[in-house]
Amino acid sequence: MTGTGAMRVVPCFSTLGCGELELDDVLALAVRRKMPAVELRTLAGRNELPSYFESTFSTPERLADFIRGYPVRIASLDSSCRMIGTTQDGRDEVLALAPWATAVGAPSIRVFDGGERGDDSELASAQALLGWWTSLDLAPKLIIETHNALAQPGALARFLERHRDARILWDTHHTWKEGGEAPAVTWTRLRGRCRHLHVKDSGPDGRYVPPGEGTFPFHELWAVMRADNFDGVVSLEWERHWFPELPPIEAALDGFDTVLSSVDQR
Repeated sequence: MTGTGAMRVVPCFSTLGCGELELDDVLALAVRRKMPAVELRTLAGRNELPSYFESTFSTPERLADFIRGYPVRIASLDSSCRMIGTTQDGRDEVLALAPWATAVGAPSIRVFDGGERGDDSELASAQALLGWWTSLDLAPKLIIETHNALAQPGALARFLERHRDARILWDTHHTWKEGGEAPAVTWTRLRGRCRHLHVKDSGPDGRYVPPGEGTFPFHELWAVMRADNFDGVVSLEWERHWFPELPPIEAALDGFDTVLSSVDQR
């Protein structure tokens, strides 16, 4: 994706939109759609990626060998762990993902923000998880999605002030729809802290629709991205795994292509 500001981003899609597929089918889909990256969340109907990898590939080394056969990078491995109020199961899941992320060259493991308010108590809980991960000194970094508390402008601002080194996965739809903040304003907070975006669209009734068919202000988002020559990952998050009534991911990818090309960005 290129534009007048010399911006180059990495188009990507999350397997949440095609969670029934095996990994080889996901990678073949990416090649067919000329997508240079995928974000792994669900495979073969399972969200527990470590157990899927173990049963399918046995070792991280075998997974790495398999991935090298495709011209597709792995943008991140996505966990179910919540940063705020995390459980031991959440920590175990993230830790179990680390060798697999390293094997496929994924720079990050996604965790949800969790929480509701982003107050002092919740931010202390966030510090506990982030401090624990830092102490392990592993290659993959944690990337925190703006999904719950951090979708709210005030909570996001407080978190960023306290955790200046934290990496953010910006769910552009959540901060806009749930947080009520325009993308251009949110970007002023995240500039320099975010290398990975989620995009999706919804209609006036709140139901998800293919990109470009709803009310999300894509042109505003692209404008601020272009102004800063953003060259990170822009990932389509089509939530068909949670909402099986949605059309197959191909329809959403068609819309994704359209909203990118409509502003001469790809």
